[in-house]
Amino acid sequence: MNGDDPLLTNQDVAIPSGEGDVQAPENQLTPSADAVTDWFLQELVDMANYNDDGEGVQVTLVTHGFMQSGQLISGPLYFKLLADEMSADLEGDVAERVRSFFNNFGEGLKKATEDGSNRYPPNYYHLKNARCFHNSGAPVPNDNGVLIRGRIREVASFWHGNLVWGNDKNK
Repeated sequence: MNGDDPLLTNQDVAIPSGEGDVQAPENQLTPSADAVTDWFLQELVDMANYNDDGEGVQVTLVTHGFMQSGQLISGPLYFKLLADEMSADLEGDVAERVRSFFNNFGEGLKKATEDGSNRYPPNYYHLKNARCFHNSGAPVPNDNGVLIRGRIREVASFWHGNLVWGNDKNK
């Protein structure tokens, strides 16, 4: 790595302007491990978290070069659906223990949301019927979609609506 390249270091960078040099704050122009969190996306996630049915709007998120497309849902609904998925192929007591394990996370989030102790900006988003799209444009998976939990601060951009592929069932 070139130590003289200001874009690869954490030093202040002089930016020429018409009226003299202006110093950019440290890390302003350099890649940072502390990604900026989009407050508007946090509001959309909050809308799903505080909606009675736990469902929010359809979105497509760009994160680490991939697009994730699905419906925003609340944390409690995510863990309920995850509990159902994880226990679906199990039987008896084992299925009930697995279902209870995941449901407990959702119940804790639901209680904190209801009593107001969880009134801070969300850090994670949850999607259902989600698909990831890569450079070829083909969705993965290409059937009914999956549950996704991701960090809001990792989202580079987003828009309202789902991406569709061919005669997609999730339009």
